[in-house]
Amino acid sequence: MMLVFFGRDTSLQTTLETLVWKNRVLVLYSPQPNDAAFMLQKQRLKEQKAQLLERDLVMIECVGGQLSSEDMAYLKSRFSYQSNHFGVWLIGKDGGIKSRSDNPLLARDLFSLIDAMPMRRAEMHKN
Repeated sequence: MMLVFFGRDTSLQTTLETLVWKNRVLVLYSPQPNDAAFMLQKQRLKEQKAQLLERDLVMIECVGGQLSSEDMAYLKSRFSYQSNHFGVWLIGKDGGIKSRSDNPLLARDLFSLIDAMPMRRAEMHKN
């Protein structure tokens, strides 16, 4: 899995737009960098690097106090997030939100969701 960074030069919206049709994206939001749910989600994903790479999944970490006002506004309008609570969203290669949760996802649940997507099934048949 690749961690994608965005910041001063590139907005979250622009970063996500560049990934459409290339990668599935897991957006992690945390109000604080040391939030327990945020840390747990990252640990669960770290243990599954090969599986995540196979599914063309990249991760974008968004931490409340480190986001620009533009990125905070985009998160609010696109993801309907709660600024004081952990959130995770799976975005498909088509750019659509496929899943959202206020709790860390189990890797097997994430893989099942991705593997059930039509585009992923076609990828598996090709390989």
